[in-house]
Amino acid sequence: MISAARFNEHTALYRDIWAIVELKNVLVHYKPTWDPDSKRKIDLVSILKRKYKLSPFSDSDGDFITMRSMSSGCTDWVVRSALAFLREFDARSHLDEKKFVGLWKLES
Repeated sequence: MISAARFNEHTALYRDIWAIVELKNVLVHYKPTWDPDSKRKIDLVSILKRKYKLSPFSDSDGDFITMRSMSSGCTDWVVRSALAFLREFDARSHLDEKKFVGLWKLES
């Protein structure tokens, strides 16, 4: 078994992937803003701000994640970040090259 170096949790790439997972969790497992877990959502919003262009269909008072982040800019950022992570994972893991070939077509 080949041992790969761990990801540094302080890098932008790692934080972006953490933010994608948290974004998915907030959307799939929605909780009201008064929920005790809202601190995680506040941390998430602070990371996501200025990462992508917000929805033009939501006003500035709309919830950042459930309203303002529903945009093509957010989707583009998620795809680009996920591909960057997969590129790094592939470089570290040295798995079968054929497994990732189809993914790299998404980069263009």
